[in-house]
Amino acid sequence: MSFSGSRTRPPGTDPHSPEYLADRKWAHGFIDMLSPVPGLRAEVAAVVRLLSPRSRGDVPRRAPLPAWPAGDGDGVPGADAWTHVGGARRPGRARADRWLAGYFGPTVEIRGDRRGGVDGSLRCGFGRHQGTSIAYAAQTGERITPAGCRTATRLLGLAARLRLPVLTLIDTPGAAASPADEAAGIGPAIAELFVAMASSPVPITSVVIGEGVSGGALALASPSDLWIAQDGYLAVTTPE
Repeated sequence: MSFSGSRTRPPGTDPHSPEYLADRKWAHGFIDMLSPVPGLRAEVAAVVRLLSPRSRGDVPRRAPLPAWPAGDGDGVPGADAWTHVGGARRPGRARADRWLAGYFGPTVEIRGDRRGGVDGSLRCGFGRHQGTSIAYAAQTGERITPAGCRTATRLLGLAARLRLPVLTLIDTPGAAASPADEAAGIGPAIAELFVAMASSPVPITSVVIGEGVSGGALALASPSDLWIAQDGYLAVTTPE
């Protein structure tokens, strides 16, 4: 998995350094999955079934809207604005995991931005919905980081190459803004994602399923097919 072979590494380098091994490459987001040898055949078959032109189904004009997750209550329609924000912040509210589980059958996820960064607040991958393969990027209620924005941009590039529609689920209190995030380029990463969304040659459907705050949410919002779920809200900055 490493670029440098055992004969080209600097003198004195630990030959067993984990940085040269697949596990560490996965941890840093340079490969999408690790599979034990006995399961490798099944993993490859699952990916081929989802992404092969012969098996991924007819490409629809857009990704169908997901259904409201079962057992998540009735929301707060008609409530005042602050009550509505409180509903979006409910600890027990349905998050991306439940939305994705109710929407997709088989899925395969991608990992990392290929620059050494992984964002655990964003799930990206491909899934099968009613016989059609669809790409997805789903926020999980945390602040999105530069690595998350770049991973989403990578997903959009793959979806364009494979001619697959995209579904994005928006749920974030905003973009991460610590000194480390600034050093990693949160501003340029958001800007690159905006451009990728606006210029995508495949249709993108977006649903705000919770909080949709600031550029961290807007960067994943379809410019032409944006929906807001019953407990969701979209704001240019935090309501406070």
